Amino acid sequence: MKKLLVVLLLVLAVAAFAANDLLILHCESAGDPLTGVENNIGTDPFYGSVDYLNGADGLVDAATLAAYDCVFTWNNLQYTAGQGDALADYVDAGGTVVVLGWGIFQCYGRILDDATYCPIDGGSNEHGSTNLGTTYTHDILDSVSTITGINYRVAASLESGATLIAEDTTFGDPLVAINTAETVVAINMVAGDYISWSGDGWVLFNNAIQYLMSAGSTIEETTWGQIKAM
Repeated sequence: MKKLLVVLLLVLAVAAFAANDLLILHCESAGDPLTGVENNIGTDPFYGSVDYLNGADGLVDAATLAAYDCVFTWNNLQYTAGQGDALADYVDAGGTVVVLGWGIFQCYGRILDDATYCPIDGGSNEHGSTNLGTTYTHDILDSVSTITGINYRVAASLESGATLIAEDTTFGDPLVAINTAETVVAINMVAGDYISWSGDGWVLFNNAIQYLMSAGSTIEETTWGQIKAM
């Protein structure tokens, strides 16, 4: 009976996960490939749907964002003005965000200006290879052991009250962090056309998205861990 109950919970959890809708909000020129993102995030069976919008083409407002359980975002081109405020409004309404790389300091507005949102305070562009360094126990690091050759990043510091999850080896800057409310994760490396790194980066990205989608429900967090271990 107990085994049957566990199986039932897992089935219900998988069914619930199928409703997890993800928006990939990128800022890329028309010719920039998203193949890595499409192949390594877009095909993950955890997500009920995965849509792609280019934030350089126009503002993606909070009403549009509200259709999704998580927004995964980075930029190579500039975000449209007001995108950072729209993301903050979306988080206020119950959404979650994973922000990468240059987005940590170029997605202007409340998502960055208010330290309760983005857990990493970004400065200027920084180039110079670094790797995944010191890590701290967190589910977002499940099955993440090696990431090397991170060339595109920003000079960064941890926001007050945020939880540090990982640092880089060369600069000692935060590489992964989550805010107090567990609604925003910042990862100081890029996706899209400027990927230079190798290793477990895609695992890290999916873990961050799925952790945020599961946050707030003990049953979902537990079963997510059980499913990943199966």
